[in-house]
Amino acid sequence: MHIDFKNILNNAECSINNALLSIAGGKLFLFYSSLPDAAGGGFQGAECNYFLENFPMSANFSMQFENTKDFKKARKGYFKLFPNAKKAFFQVNTDKKYNFQLAYGVFLNNIYNYLEIFEKNNIPFIFVLYPGGGFGIDNEESDRKLKRVFSSKMFVKVITTMPASQEYLLNKNLCPEEKIEYIYGVVPQNKGSFEKYFYKKDKDTFDICFIAHKYSSKGQDKGYDTFIETAQKLAPVNKDIHFHIIGPWENTIDTSSINPEQLHFYGTKPGCFLAEFYKKADIIITANRYQMIYPGNFDGYPLGIEASLAGVYVMNTDPLNMKPKTPLKDIKGFEVITNDADRIAESIIKKLDNLEAFYKDTKEQHEGAIKIFDKDIQLKARLDIVKQYVK
Repeated sequence: MHIDFKNILNNAECSINNALLSIAGGKLFLFYSSLPDAAGGGFQGAECNYFLENFPMSANFSMQFENTKDFKKARKGYFKLFPNAKKAFFQVNTDKKYNFQLAYGVFLNNIYNYLEIFEKNNIPFIFVLYPGGGFGIDNEESDRKLKRVFSSKMFVKVITTMPASQEYLLNKNLCPEEKIEYIYGVVPQNKGSFEKYFYKKDKDTFDICFIAHKYSSKGQDKGYDTFIETAQKLAPVNKDIHFHIIGPWENTIDTSSINPEQLHFYGTKPGCFLAEFYKKADIIITANRYQMIYPGNFDGYPLGIEASLAGVYVMNTDPLNMKPKTPLKDIKGFEVITNDADRIAESIIKKLDNLEAFYKDTKEQHEGAIKIFDKDIQLKARLDIVKQYVK
């Protein structure tokens, strides 16, 4: 009789892993601001799945839900998409004893909320200080939380992702330089691809898009008002220009002056929809503004990385002038704009007058984005840091 020792060992390892997790022990305690959803959870989902794959006996813990019923319902769709993640997602139980080598997660508010759990259970932690999530420049509440986190005996490292974040921590002496790791950029949900439909070659429309979550009444923080004003100026000039809006934006601003055949609202869509949508998009406009949500709040530069990796030309404001301090400074694409609809419209008309040059710039931008924001590059940089503390 043939005995499949390899299968027996694999099953035994799986049983050991599950047993360890059932008593809340293992290698990596992952904490994110929300449970990744059925669409993959954006960059948080990409990070979470990557670490679960690379560190057996690890798990993601959520403080998002008040009861187990809601928690189980929320993760059901995610498990359909990622069946390997089963038995790796848990609700946090503040009365339970946890035993992990390291904790890793994102955002200031998130690490602040988990801090007592890590200190109580002697779990060292690393977190990524992305823009947003409670972090603000010269914001007293943000500074208070940062000082509390950095003074914790369990604090190991902070990963900064933007020049403004890096400079702020150092200039205000909030954290020792040796405990700061700088990794410019964000983890994209998808790999890059330049599969495109070109205007006047593969399609009859020139397609401009706006994609954002809604955090303010009129979307001023993301520049939705500027986008609509730009559409109002361009739509009468060229009937081939179409405007595509993804997110909960319909009826936010009066758009009755725009030809409805040129304006398309989609509502909120998952990442799988965007991957196909980007093939037909030519430009994404993100006219975000500084500290519109709370004092010192800012977005990273550039937004629209997923779009750029898919071959969409990015037009982005840069209120903190971060581009010259990044690897993007020498790339012709990633056009810096202001919240001036007249100038944005003028720039787009020039692109339509010379499509060959425009698509050449789009290709250059795409290739630059791949070198910096490639999913594997961004994830490996984070993994290399975590591996120093998890065996």
